[in-house]
Amino acid sequence: MDFALPQAYLLGLIVLLGVVAVVVGRQVLRVRQQEGQLASLESRCQDSKADAASLYELGSVQLDKRLFAQAASSLKRAAKLSASEPAEARALIENALGFALAAQKDYEGAVRHYKLALRAKKDYPVALNNLAFAQQKLLADDADTSGTVDWLDTLEADESLEPDTPEHGRLPRGANTHVFILYVVAQAEEGFSGTDILEILLACDLRFGDMDFFHRHERASGRGPIEFSVANMMKPGVFDIDNMEPLQTRGLMFFVTLPGPSDMLKAFDYMYETVKVVAKSLGGDIQDETRSVITRQSLEHMRQQIRELERRLLVRRN
Repeated sequence: MDFALPQAYLLGLIVLLGVVAVVVGRQVLRVRQQEGQLASLESRCQDSKADAASLYELGSVQLDKRLFAQAASSLKRAAKLSASEPAEARALIENALGFALAAQKDYEGAVRHYKLALRAKKDYPVALNNLAFAQQKLLADDADTSGTVDWLDTLEADESLEPDTPEHGRLPRGANTHVFILYVVAQAEEGFSGTDILEILLACDLRFGDMDFFHRHERASGRGPIEFSVANMMKPGVFDIDNMEPLQTRGLMFFVTLPGPSDMLKAFDYMYETVKVVAKSLGGDIQDETRSVITRQSLEHMRQQIRELERRLLVRRN
């Protein structure tokens, strides 16, 4: 009996040390794999014949390792070689380059490349989010240097919540986000009116917020992390909440940005249910991200992609 307690403590300590060793070993292995991948890509991309895809892959690994200057250099080379690439590939390269420049506080360069990403793929919410963020940074820098007052300072602060807490719900920023899109396109030639849009979105518990989009949050009345968002399908994609009445648009773009919501698949399903309600209320057709009529197969394909993304994130965390 007297020896049992020390033995139990010793056994517990051995188990704990074993778990720590496994975790540390996995981390070391992952770092070595990344280093090996990085070295292989760098060797492959030193050749003047390196293609845009290889350089983009190298830049993405460098971004993951926070080597922003090197990533910007690799992605600039990729951008120069991307003329013959598909529009979606050019958009990915330009968006990643913009992110690398923004990470080095080169917001002017970031804005330029985010715009190029949107020129390649106009319905690209990640680039749109990043563009708005970079432009906000430029405006803040201008206010600091000119001595003028930022217009945000004139608003009354909500003291019940801190500005950057998850309670406020901000869209994920970064090059490694994934976006799943559904459209509601007007059946009538005149499109949707801003008044009708505002009424139905508020009725569906969406709230105007970050990046001048409407958002559905995990808790009622705009509280908690963002589950999904709604943008104007027409450029520039944002809403002017003070001028909704004169707005006419051909359609709305619903998108869920991942990782973000605590339950990603449930967030997508909530978005689809809301899309059906909005389409019925406004008189619209539901389309997938390719602007084709939504089908059971395309919905299941998107759900499967989200499940795979959840699996990869879980593996990465472990």
